[in-house]
Amino acid sequence: MRRFMRKHFGNFFGKSPESHARNNQGFSVIEMLLVFTVVALAMMPLASIQFSSRQQITEADRQTAALQVAQERIERARMAGFANAAPDSGQVGVFTFVTTITPDPANPFLQEIETTVSWEYGAEQRNVTLASKQAAR
Repeated sequence: MRRFMRKHFGNFFGKSPESHARNNQGFSVIEMLLVFTVVALAMMPLASIQFSSRQQITEADRQTAALQVAQERIERARMAGFANAAPDSGQVGVFTFVTTITPDPANPFLQEIETTVSWEYGAEQRNVTLASKQAAR
């Protein structure tokens, strides 16, 4: 054991740097392949995390854009006025929207404006619903 330790770790046991330099021949191809394999295996989880976080950021961007479409459609209905607000539907880019106007059963001077925005996310259908009340003036 002592001979093995002196052969491979001679600098720690008093071997001179000159004798260590004579025995040093660099790394073998197998050692380099082993190092590259270990590094590649260590990088795989990082690449997976990067990919999934990119997907989550893209979905968050879509949700934000869908909320902006819903807000815009509600504002258009409110700008038409209490008596002229009408249901609407259509498509803006990848988003499909449906706006409904519902009178408030408890108060005839209020109505609810509700917009639902839908989009495709892979094989799923995602949607966001935004609602607001409008009063007669």
